[in-house]
Amino acid sequence: MSTRSYTLDSRSEKRPFGILLDVEALKRRRAVSQVLSGGAFKDELESILKDQIGGSQKHSVVLKRLQDTVIPVSALEAARQSTTPLAPPLHVGELIISINDLRGSNASKYTIPERQLRCKLASVCRLSDLFGWSSLIHNLVTAVCSAAERSVLANAFGLMSYEVTASNLVKIGLEGDVSDHGGTQFGVDHASLPLHLAIYATRQDIRCIIPVCNSATVSVSCMNCGLLGISERALMAGKISYSNPDEDICLDPTSKILFVRGQGLLAFGQNIEEAFHYAYHVAKACEIQV
Repeated sequence: MSTRSYTLDSRSEKRPFGILLDVEALKRRRAVSQVLSGGAFKDELESILKDQIGGSQKHSVVLKRLQDTVIPVSALEAARQSTTPLAPPLHVGELIISINDLRGSNASKYTIPERQLRCKLASVCRLSDLFGWSSLIHNLVTAVCSAAERSVLANAFGLMSYEVTASNLVKIGLEGDVSDHGGTQFGVDHASLPLHLAIYATRQDIRCIIPVCNSATVSVSCMNCGLLGISERALMAGKISYSNPDEDICLDPTSKILFVRGQGLLAFGQNIEEAFHYAYHVAKACEIQV
């Protein structure tokens, strides 16, 4: 009895959906074996147990963290779970993409602080899309990943804000070189990146930059008077700096807001939370003024 050998590449398009799921399950088991045989899983497990000794988290939370560390989520299985037999097939724009998609071997190559930073920065990109701050793919959000490594995390140029996840963020050196493309082969917005890197070099206290490019902020940036202190939210901004796109930046040592003429504003912070605080309130102040 003769046997035939089939390759995955030549037969994957003709295989039924159920067989594709089985193939994906085999890949996940192989990935789990690699994680269990490495030292990263042991370190993660010890960290979780130490947290449990001094904390009061429920066991379900601990199991969820272990599951997120070991078991990667299959795209086919996620599509199957999100689509019921009575519902029509989902389009790409209707799928809810998980922010924290760091699973298995993808998570083990990052430290725990970097994983948390990636999730926060990806969440800011989603909120930017929700509040209408982004301009299609031209919305560079950055955060300092490690001062020792002199690296910055940024959203990939080519993805919409609602497509940004923790794994597809790009890691860039402070000299502009890409050291980690994440889960895509996209680069970064080289038109906006030099301004971000110049701000990080000028102000060592800034560790996150969030742009706001909606109609209200662009309108205020075009006004000679700038942002007026006519509302409580405007007074929360403190010292504000202004700059023209074709000139060198003139940034006040204490300002957390920079208006770029005709382009909108950049909000700064010592962390992501502070930068988002200023971005949200100054954006509302611009809406009130307009």
